[in-house]
Amino acid sequence: TFKMEKQAQIAALNDLQDDITYVGLQGLRQQFFQSHPYAVSPNGTQKTLASITLEDCQHFGNRLIQANNCVLSIVSSLPKQFFVDALEPLCNTLPTASSFNRILNDQPFTPKPTERVPVHFQQAMVLLGYPIAGYAHPDFLIGALLETLLNEISSVLEEPIREIHGLAYTVGATRILGRQLGLLGVLANTKTEQVDKVHQEMFQCMNTLLTHNLTPETFTACRNCLKTNRQIGLQSIGYRAFTAAHHCLLKLPMKDYLSYDTRVDSITLDDFINRCHDFIKKPIVRILTHHDQ
Repeated sequence: TFKMEKQAQIAALNDLQDDITYVGLQGLRQQFFQSHPYAVSPNGTQKTLASITLEDCQHFGNRLIQANNCVLSIVSSLPKQFFVDALEPLCNTLPTASSFNRILNDQPFTPKPTERVPVHFQQAMVLLGYPIAGYAHPDFLIGALLETLLNEISSVLEEPIREIHGLAYTVGATRILGRQLGLLGVLANTKTEQVDKVHQEMFQCMNTLLTHNLTPETFTACRNCLKTNRQIGLQSIGYRAFTAAHHCLLKLPMKDYLSYDTRVDSITLDDFINRCHDFIKKPIVRILTHHDQ
């Protein structure tokens, strides 16, 4: 069973190597976080997966699954005491002295400013990396709004880069978050001969956000989109259970979803732009260009 699962994970990871977006983002996180543990995807690498043994997994599981390092999250219409009575005997069998080291300090790391990497893909990619607020940071919602703005509101990246100039196949953004700090990756798929122009346009688009050119109507649409996506997520039992466990593990307020919309609406356009200045500074840059093997 272990051998089959290991082979399946290696095969899945090998498949991902044919996805330029995955390869680009993994390279960006390594470039940004350097030797910090966040530099490695939860999927691992071919090298680490190939070297893992059954004993490694057993040792890791024994250190990780301990009473003071676990959160049990259940979403159900049944009363809480039903699950307490059913699961308490099992939970009492778990060891309580955890030797597992959590990653609590998100720093230090020193990103490399610019890397240009040859790849075998026919497409090319430009990625900009910015530091962004983590899950427990007071400006977490600023980061969430910024990611939503770059993905959902076409006038920010899509319109100038794709629709007006026709420079990229796709554009977008994603966050890789720790407790206090994370990475905002802004990306565009393009042609090798256009990477420098795309880089320039992306840099200009990000700086435009800081010059109060964002309209109140666009920002209101962004806030509404963020709130709607959250409400859609909460319709899923799995999402609600994971969110509850995640908040408990990170010691975040367990019922902050009750005030989520209010907290989003309390962020004004001026607040957003001013606080974005703390994150949208000179980015790290990663450019993937095609080369013939």
